[in-house]
Amino acid sequence: WRVEREEFFYEAKEEERTFIGHTEAIYSDYTTGVHFSEGFFNQELSQLSKETLDSTDARLTKMRPIVLQAEELLFIKNQDSLRDHQASIPQLLKKDSSYNHTDFLDIFLFGIEHQNSIKGNYLYIIPVLDQLRFFQPGGYRHALGGTYSKFYPESGKKWATYTQVDYGFLNQDLRGHQRLEYSYDPFKFSTISAGFGSEYELMNTNTTFLANITPGNYNLVNHLTLGFDQEYTNGLFINSSVRYARHLPIADMEMPAWVDTLVKALEEYYPDTSFGGFTPETFSPYSKLLLDIDIAIRFKQKYRMTPERKVLIGSKYPKIQANIQLGIPEILGSSSAFLFTEVGVQDRMQLGAFGYSQYNMEIGGFLWSDKI
Repeated sequence: WRVEREEFFYEAKEEERTFIGHTEAIYSDYTTGVHFSEGFFNQELSQLSKETLDSTDARLTKMRPIVLQAEELLFIKNQDSLRDHQASIPQLLKKDSSYNHTDFLDIFLFGIEHQNSIKGNYLYIIPVLDQLRFFQPGGYRHALGGTYSKFYPESGKKWATYTQVDYGFLNQDLRGHQRLEYSYDPFKFSTISAGFGSEYELMNTNTTFLANITPGNYNLVNHLTLGFDQEYTNGLFINSSVRYARHLPIADMEMPAWVDTLVKALEEYYPDTSFGGFTPETFSPYSKLLLDIDIAIRFKQKYRMTPERKVLIGSKYPKIQANIQLGIPEILGSSSAFLFTEVGVQDRMQLGAFGYSQYNMEIGGFLWSDKI
């Protein structure tokens, strides 16, 4: 027995598009006894080269086993016309004009966006609401920041930068940070990045609300970070970074008057409670050199290849993830010396009419902790 004909009716959703199709396949010229090498049938669902894409119409005309009806030919013509129209310069300019429209809510609440689909440029400026930084060391700070990116559709490469600066009026100091990313291989999701800055950061992010809005939980961090992300084999993603940071106390900063007023009010209402945490910590400056590695594994991850990039379809198996943080001592004066590891499993499941449910389980700890 052998298959002579197959007919498929299908609907598939991939990324933001839905494909509805009907395919008939008629087979002939059989070759039997073919030996396939181990791993020949891998997780790649389809592969489309640029040469194939450019000759699609000619190939279909030559290989299509069934003559299309007049209605089907008209449908194809209309679809091709719509596709060409949507990709035309006037239509792209019209879409950009609508997308780039800015009103009061954008300026104040959502941010200002501007894109140029023809050149692949994108610009975003943070909204006014995000520029106001009231509860910062040294009082009110005003921030300006934004993102700019450039995408090259022919190669799938992209670079992006994020910049933010903030100014404190009471102490008249300027701080900020800069991050650069370059994605150069869309088939392996390869990205290199670099960032640097001088910022006031929380020392303990898991403390009370009051501690997060008062100077006592902050320190000044001058930092430099280098990163590299890539998929090394199908389903194995490793994101790695090296961060060097210099931590400085802020005890010499002039603090706003509302801090003392708040402390006195709290001490009056809670006389048996100490609120010393509102005062900035005094400590000797120190340096940290940290290696951070994130590993994610998706077993039997399905994908398809296009001329520009690799498109991930997903996997029916849970995702295994791991994190390794290594504090490297002595190099560049680093005083950190520890090894922290964490492993976990994560999955998203469809439960019929109940929709989707997901779980995430993690366990970890310090393998050694000479100095954290």
